[in-house]
Amino acid sequence: MRLREQAQTAVRLRELMHFHPPPQWEFQGADIIGSRVGPNAVLQTVLINKGSRNGLSKDTPILTPDGVVGRVNQVSSNFSTILLLTDPNSSIPVRGRRTRTNGIICGMGTGQHLQVKHVPQNSPLEDGEVLITSGLAGLFPEGLPVAQVTQVSISDLSLFKEVQARPLVNVERLEEVLAIQKLSAPGLRASPRAMRRESGMRIVLWWFFFTALCIWVHSLIQGIDCFGPALLVLLHLKRIKEAAWLTPVWILINEGSGSLAFGLSVLWIGGLVLFFYLLCQYLSSSNLLFLLSLSLLAGAWSSTLVRLMATLQELNIPNHEILILGVKTAVAFPILWAGMLAAFQRWGQSDHVSS
Repeated sequence: MRLREQAQTAVRLRELMHFHPPPQWEFQGADIIGSRVGPNAVLQTVLINKGSRNGLSKDTPILTPDGVVGRVNQVSSNFSTILLLTDPNSSIPVRGRRTRTNGIICGMGTGQHLQVKHVPQNSPLEDGEVLITSGLAGLFPEGLPVAQVTQVSISDLSLFKEVQARPLVNVERLEEVLAIQKLSAPGLRASPRAMRRESGMRIVLWWFFFTALCIWVHSLIQGIDCFGPALLVLLHLKRIKEAAWLTPVWILINEGSGSLAFGLSVLWIGGLVLFFYLLCQYLSSSNLLFLLSLSLLAGAWSSTLVRLMATLQELNIPNHEILILGVKTAVAFPILWAGMLAAFQRWGQSDHVSS
């Protein structure tokens, strides 16, 4: 029995050493020395015997030759905690190896299938297709195997397909893993601080151009606000930090460019956020009925605010103009939502996906 175990260990180690990382990435092996996997675990995690002294940092990708395992969640000098891809807090951008269909794969807990979110209804994704990392967020290199699609179904009440997948790695039987790290140049490892700085500069530059585009759209189409839908899409994607620092910027821009009383933009954004979370209590934010309900509420809320502010400023705005504004907002809202959702997933993501 001992010889058999040694032989199996030798085979696993040989497979690890024969792993070829993607260009501009390097790897090192690590042993699993502890785990918290099961229905009673707060997080689905394992502990490895490598830490910051070995160059690991938060969000370092962890995998085996068979596929992705997860990412570093916490790191100390000599040890690191790995958040497994099966944990409900995990989300990884992926695409189909054959159809190139993009999505985000999310954990659902021990013994549960993975869920692939934001897969369009018209996508050709089918059962059996292997999902690989898309590299869109920059955290994982492109092309690493993650999971295999087990079920694809279509709902009349959702904008997206309902897709389930199984991980290619059995996370409950791990013994050794690989940690991969990006190189800034051949043979030279980029420091985590430099990588975060570069990622931060890219995301700030992206939001600068997005904000400028929204201002241009506002000047072309009077009465249409792009910032409100953009904020709600960020909340839908659970990118809370970006929403938190962008909200005051967008409010100040709207307040500075508006002709109505000060505070209209604050009430507008605040009402949208309230409607979003109220609807989330009853419907999934990926549900088509959710989006339609939110659009109608947005249209009604815009008309109400304009009427209120016009009354306070003693402005004479005809009722039919206020009604047209509400209808225009309700019609434009789902179009803006769909466009921004696609844009944010493709271009507007930092190197560190919140999960």
